[in-house]
Amino acid sequence: MKRLLCALLCAVLAVSMLPAALAENAMVQVGDSDSIYVREMLTVGDTVYMLVNEYSDGDGMCLYSWKPGQEQALQLVKNLAEVYDGMSEEDLNMLRENGQDVEHAITLLFTDGTSLMAMNCISGLIFRIVPGEAGVTYEDMVTVANLKAFIREEEDYSYFATPEQSLVVNGTLLCMVPDYTPDYDNFYRLVRVDLKDGATAESAVKEIREIIPYKDGKALLLQRQTKDYYDNDKNSFLPFTLAVYDADADTAQSVGTLDVNEYQLRWTWCDALQAPVWVDGGRIMALVDDLKTTKQVGFLPVNSANRMAVMGTTLVCADYDKTLYVRDMSLDFNPEASLNLYGLYSTDARLLFNSRYPNVPVYDAEEYYSGLEAIAQAMVTGSDSLDILCMSISYSQFTTMLRKGYCADLSASSAITDAVGRMYPVFQEAVKNKNGAICAVPISAWSSGWYVNRYVMEDVGLTMEDMPTNYIELCQFVTRWNEEFADEYDMYTVFSTSGADYMKNNLFDYILRDYINYCQATTGSVRFNTDLFRSLVAAVESVECRDIRPTYEESGDGIWRDSLLDYGFSVVGNFRANEDEYSTMLPMALTADTEVINTADVDVVFVNPRSKQFDLALRYVECVLETVEKESTGYVLFADKTEPRMNEYYETAVKQMERDIAELEEAMKNADESERREYEEGLEAQREWLEEYKAKYRYDISPEGLAYYQTEIVPTIAVGKQTFLNASSRESANAELQTLIKRYKEGQIKIDQFIKEADNKLTMMEMEDQ
Repeated sequence: MKRLLCALLCAVLAVSMLPAALAENAMVQVGDSDSIYVREMLTVGDTVYMLVNEYSDGDGMCLYSWKPGQEQALQLVKNLAEVYDGMSEEDLNMLRENGQDVEHAITLLFTDGTSLMAMNCISGLIFRIVPGEAGVTYEDMVTVANLKAFIREEEDYSYFATPEQSLVVNGTLLCMVPDYTPDYDNFYRLVRVDLKDGATAESAVKEIREIIPYKDGKALLLQRQTKDYYDNDKNSFLPFTLAVYDADADTAQSVGTLDVNEYQLRWTWCDALQAPVWVDGGRIMALVDDLKTTKQVGFLPVNSANRMAVMGTTLVCADYDKTLYVRDMSLDFNPEASLNLYGLYSTDARLLFNSRYPNVPVYDAEEYYSGLEAIAQAMVTGSDSLDILCMSISYSQFTTMLRKGYCADLSASSAITDAVGRMYPVFQEAVKNKNGAICAVPISAWSSGWYVNRYVMEDVGLTMEDMPTNYIELCQFVTRWNEEFADEYDMYTVFSTSGADYMKNNLFDYILRDYINYCQATTGSVRFNTDLFRSLVAAVESVECRDIRPTYEESGDGIWRDSLLDYGFSVVGNFRANEDEYSTMLPMALTADTEVINTADVDVVFVNPRSKQFDLALRYVECVLETVEKESTGYVLFADKTEPRMNEYYETAVKQMERDIAELEEAMKNADESERREYEEGLEAQREWLEEYKAKYRYDISPEGLAYYQTEIVPTIAVGKQTFLNASSRESANAELQTLIKRYKEGQIKIDQFIKEADNKLTMMEMEDQ
């Protein structure tokens, strides 16, 4: 019988512990809106409360709650009044007319550990928020005696500086108020409010960066001097000073330093661990052993957290989106496996991987590696060697790494080989080694090209037939502009330039870049001693441009000239290239006898062949590909994406516009004759916009745009590789070539000398790279 009772008791205990188990390593949704910003988050008892901006669904500022075991946060109140210093009584009355409780508007949310409290910045009213089955009720407590401590005075205006962190210690509300200084804008003043009588004072303790609760009725501060806070020799911020704040005495006692990431810092106190905790690069860190030892106690599936709260050993975080990340913390945290990424920042892929492998942390490398040798060293040494890397083919030494075996063969994953096999051949070939094995996966591709400003073209009386389609014609067109249009159309210029003195140099730069890209795409080797290059240079040198004015001219109030032509139009990755009513893409070949080539910058992901977690790394790359294929980027890369991509907000937007029109029509029925004209104009504008929206925005990628990309753009794509134009100038060979270009453009050497010396240097570079 005792055994039976014991078994029943264990079963009851197991059931009662289910909510806590569900709280571990979960992801919880806050609302249904796509635009969520968690402004405040705090714990009261067994509940996390959040003040949330939720604008896209029209709910405005809302109060949410969440308890362990709930799959979604509960909206307690919506459309809370938002008030700010300087609002007029008329502004407040408009809020009241909209049914908003202005008197209990929440500027600051805080707790004394047992009650949920708030403050209204206009009235200074402090009140309790009491959640109930029918919503919430308010219990007024006290009014701040003097709000001056919260007001920021500027030369000719003042404003309410919204507190960003707060806590209650021994009946005193401590608020961190932004203190913008000429030297550094990330410090706070500490304002004290007595919750019994509303008396307000500014603390004598200065230069505060963070404040959180601490033990024994104290608070914990991070401080840093406002000047000399940066170590120029080490290129890093100096450590923070860690101090214990005594609210009764209004004094702070330094207890050490803390060296944490300046831009990811947000911390809170965990009573169960007796330590402050924060998130750094996905790692949940704690300062244990009486604030002496930094230790990792958990991890997040995202890199950082802008808001956090603690329940026991559970950390609840938000990071600028509608997901709460609920994670368990432990002083014994020691995962069996983890992955280290370099240059890969896809949150969607990370969350997908986390849903499949919830106990495998994924971290981003914190260092930047400037060259092949440094990256290779990071791939083979240390306990945290890189597992997965992401690089641009055009702006890194990926091609060399592929050739030298630093990219693992990914054929063990059929999902990867299948996905890459469905991409356009130009992208497939860029990631295969000499044996034809797939050793990386493309995840994005883009390129820029020339375009025509339709308005300028039509204003000067030209048509698309007049536009140059190769660089020889472009040089001739610049001369024509100089002779025929520069004086008459002084408000325009031919393309963005600093004026006639720089025009030939600009043209040379464009030609040099595209000539190198052409050589890479056709012969694979760049040499300048060719008839093609010489003809291009001769065209540049024959240009007449003495009367061409600069794009911007500092005279009087300044003159800004629109360009007829310009470079920078998105080509690869642009599915509206044939639909843009303002600008028209202008394919540009080198000469009339060469084909148009759109050289794309392609980002690729690959796996370190020496990774200790190779199988997990493959699974992560599979997650990357899954997320890429679902995005619009998938249409850029995958040849089997043949169906248009619908605009997911189209139906919602159309219905909202139709409701707006119906409301205007109803309002017009009861309008005075004097108001009818205004309503009619509004209706006409709304109906025109609705028709325009239906015509243009039904698709993110229209059938016509997709067809144009596949038939007109894809056949012209070449994957760009790194050249001396986009390699680090610190590398001596590249620097020497850049110097040659400069000497030629400044007239120190002739083109023959440039060609001779450049070809010699390129030959030596190729030999050394073997």
